[in-house]
Amino acid sequence: MTARTFGAIAQGMVERKNSAVHRNSYDVDDERAQVFRKIGDGSKQQGFAHIGAMRETLKALIKQQRAERYKAPDRLQRTDYYVYDAILSLLDFKTGALFPAYNEIAKQAAVCRQVAIDSVNRLKAHGFINWVRRSIRNDDDEGPARKQTSNAYFFDFRRRMAKRVWQTFIKALTRNLKRLGASRPASAPSTPKAMAPALQAALDRLDRAVDQVPRPSLENGLYPQVGD
Repeated sequence: MTARTFGAIAQGMVERKNSAVHRNSYDVDDERAQVFRKIGDGSKQQGFAHIGAMRETLKALIKQQRAERYKAPDRLQRTDYYVYDAILSLLDFKTGALFPAYNEIAKQAAVCRQVAIDSVNRLKAHGFINWVRRSIRNDDDEGPARKQTSNAYFFDFRRRMAKRVWQTFIKALTRNLKRLGASRPASAPSTPKAMAPALQAALDRLDRAVDQVPRPSLENGLYPQVGD
């Protein structure tokens, strides 16, 4: 066999492996794969306010872990910021739709596919992103009836982030939304319930989006765990 033949075989093996249907995968039209929710009120202004807060929170946590000499396997890397930035750049604010393939994430972040996968897993471990695996019908005559397609990504900050990380995000989001015209009385306590109506409404929409997504658990098997 020629080197080109070996290369074609290897490429075919990789493609079949990547398209194999994982457990806990749902058809793209299954209601359990409908995890997308609009960001804020769906406008570009509030969308950028939210992703700005996400970026700021991630940068702060990376810096904090470095300062505390955090050494756990899920320690965030500098690369994770670029991968997260690449993911957020593909987010549709109006619908919350976000389903890039790993190859697309890797290309946007200028990293290899495996680095993108490892990075997304670390981001998930710290609550910055979550996903549902999806599959589609295989219309080819060869192979299985179904094949894997890109994940449906969504955000579940309040439930999955550590408390102080969540608080950092809320502070950043509050500041960003205030710049859009939402005001907050100087004497108001630092709780969303005491915020000005416009700001409260924006945060309530964020909370409702979180509440509408079933809580991931081993019992209901809705979402894959890290490392699946």
